Amino acid sequence: MVRLSNNTALNALGFGLGSTFPPIAVLKTVTFIGTGNGAVGTGVIANVTGTVEVVAVPICGTTLVGTGTIGLGTPTLGTGLLAATTVTNIVKNSIWQSTTPTVVPNVTTFNKFVVSENILTTIATAPVTAGTINFYFFYRPLSIGASIS
Repeated sequence: MVRLSNNTALNALGFGLGSTFPPIAVLKTVTFIGTGNGAVGTGVIANVTGTVEVVAVPICGTTLVGTGTIGLGTPTLGTGLLAATTVTNIVKNSIWQSTTPTVVPNVTTFNKFVVSENILTTIATAPVTAGTINFYFFYRPLSIGASIS
């Protein structure tokens, strides 16, 4: 049995990845502290094995603090999944689906990507000194043994 969310966009996503089965879901929570996960540069959020079709749904758990930008991508395209976004635009309970995250009960669009590299954040200009983001990755394998961990 598949339990449906009360969020219609997530329900559509679950059955809209081009298959008749629900996608595999992975949650990665990242706490930004200015060094390590919050330092300027790149930080791996999820390890990708093989090739997957993925939708990233980052939801802010605690408002981010800092004066720089943050993007989501891969080693080849550092902001290929989500463009560089001003850190202070990502506030508690906002869904980071564009450069202008929103706090709404139903976001209607999420972009799908085919990925065969690790998924990472790219922080520019200044560190992210505080805050958390829950990264929900909904994916389906496109190659044998493909996964996100």
